[in-house]
Amino acid sequence: MRVARVLVSAPPPAANLEAFPSDFAGEESALPRAAILRDDAIYDVEALEAALGASIDRGDPSDFHARVATLRCAGLYDLDARLLRGERPSSARIPNAQAMLLAPCDTDRASLIHVDTRLVERGASAVCRIGQARSLLGQDALIGVRAAEDVELEVSIAVVIGDDLASADSRAAAAAIMGYAIFADWIATPPDSAGLATVRGVSAALGPALVSRYTLPKLGEARASVRTGEGTFVSGAVNEMPCSIPDAVSMASRELELRSGDVVAVGPLPRASSLKLKLHQRVEIAIDGLGALCGTAVARR
Repeated sequence: MRVARVLVSAPPPAANLEAFPSDFAGEESALPRAAILRDDAIYDVEALEAALGASIDRGDPSDFHARVATLRCAGLYDLDARLLRGERPSSARIPNAQAMLLAPCDTDRASLIHVDTRLVERGASAVCRIGQARSLLGQDALIGVRAAEDVELEVSIAVVIGDDLASADSRAAAAAIMGYAIFADWIATPPDSAGLATVRGVSAALGPALVSRYTLPKLGEARASVRTGEGTFVSGAVNEMPCSIPDAVSMASRELELRSGDVVAVGPLPRASSLKLKLHQRVEIAIDGLGALCGTAVARR
């Protein structure tokens, strides 16, 4: 199952308006909505429940955190199974051109912690960096970086946590993982960077959707492919990282008490750091089983 957080930029076709919730009828849906991605189609969860007769009052349909994190995707697996069986009401489908895929987490409530696998490999005592979840952007985002001649890209795997964790062991950490997504971080290298640290972007990208851990039996074999107009680069596999993803989540829980809905990024993937790019160069990052995430680095205003 692939769950997305979607902002609808325009109403669906007039023929479908009666089947959609009332806030779809305006010129713009101001609040992100939970959606399920299936075979390149986007289905609004609330409209899907109504069309399939599975509607249950679970509160505000725009509350992605409650529906996906707090309730751990309650009812969504059944909806996805019905889509897989061919029950696909057109009234619940959001036209792809009218949907903006946001980072699949509640950016206002989540914490973001990045476990740097390079520091793990070196045996460093501190391997985590606390980030700002409000800066997480989604599909086809413009990533603001400080003016630079060179931009480097780092590709990691991110997990969204479904349970609270504090100083958890690897087994508890593995059980708390709700799903996976691609995490991409753009880093600016100032022209006069001799002796200076590189500068991470104002934003990072997460997405394109949250993929349930139950649908990724071979995630350890997955590799990232980074495609630009100049060619394609392929990273090492997930299981080549110096620590497993559950081990990394366990480390993060010792640095910061994790709450349901938090995001833990683990990486970068082997040979997927310091990939040289230019400003305004669109990049497509694909990871087996997780889909493709696109983004472009631009100078911060």
